[in-house]
Amino acid sequence: MLQHAATYEASYLQKRLIDGAQGPIDDLKIPHAVFSRPEIAGVGATEQELKDAGTPYVAVFGNWAASARARSARVDYQRTKLLVSSADYSILGCHFIGPEASTMLHQILMLIHLNNDVRELTTTVYIHPALNEVVLAAARLSSLPRGCPRCREVGRGEGC
Repeated sequence: MLQHAATYEASYLQKRLIDGAQGPIDDLKIPHAVFSRPEIAGVGATEQELKDAGTPYVAVFGNWAASARARSARVDYQRTKLLVSSADYSILGCHFIGPEASTMLHQILMLIHLNNDVRELTTTVYIHPALNEVVLAAARLSSLPRGCPRCREVGRGEGC
């Protein structure tokens, strides 16, 4: 999280000094990636941070089984964790482990910077087979209505 964070901070400083922008940088919107094998990428809070802060959330875990492309790669370590506000469906954190994790994170970043409602991901047409289908699977689980007891327990990867 060195070069891209520094570039963003320099741009933000320019906006503050020249354009009069106000407010602090939202560090939770700065992504990170580790270009290892498997790749690791994430943005926002971790589940532990949300627990420590007492923030209500829904956690959805995915193993990429929804993606034929991921299955065809025969890699067994792919994971997605999507942390969503149980109050307003905003994405509080998203973390990927697997091929192209840093690339896949960008659709989450874009959504966070626009209207930050995970339900928007479920209205998108995803190319099949593509790795990004794992985002759709997680978004569908995290978008379940919060009305019944089972839906409130989606954090275990279950739903109605």
